[in-house]
Amino acid sequence: KAKYTWAVENAITAGDITGRCDGYTARIPHAGCTFDVEDYAEAVSAATGENVTKESLLDAIQRKRLLEVAYCILSEEMIGDMLPVSPSTVRAQLEPIPDGYFKGQQWDMDGSEIVGEEYCEIRGCDPDTGIPTREELRRLGMEYVADRLEDEPSSTEHTSPTTIAKAGN
Repeated sequence: KAKYTWAVENAITAGDITGRCDGYTARIPHAGCTFDVEDYAEAVSAATGENVTKESLLDAIQRKRLLEVAYCILSEEMIGDMLPVSPSTVRAQLEPIPDGYFKGQQWDMDGSEIVGEEYCEIRGCDPDTGIPTREELRRLGMEYVADRLEDEPSSTEHTSPTTIAKAGN
């Protein structure tokens, strides 16, 4: 599940970076959409005459995603928790859905924790905090982002969505 999430997120971000309409991206794989990162790399290469490889596009996607994560963390540090999660909200997500198509289904907390940790590892973030690792940011030439995250006194205390959900349990 984590690898699938990573792959779909990469395809969506590749569409965002290249300006392709969201309605036709891998956001709808269940409808048979198979346009993936490699397809985007080929399209950008054809349009620009530059050699854009799947790997170079994946690095660009990784830069964008980790900048988004860092921005959210730093914004939270500057203006406070932007989306407070109340215990009742967390409880409602943990209880079985009362009606409708998904009636009786509920959030698998143990499974979510495992997938969240795997996703963080794939994405280059610390599984305990959700913060991008210095090593991954350095690999991408973004050490200045790691410096900024470390400059924020409480960013090391930032918690991942999995940790927040567990606290409400």
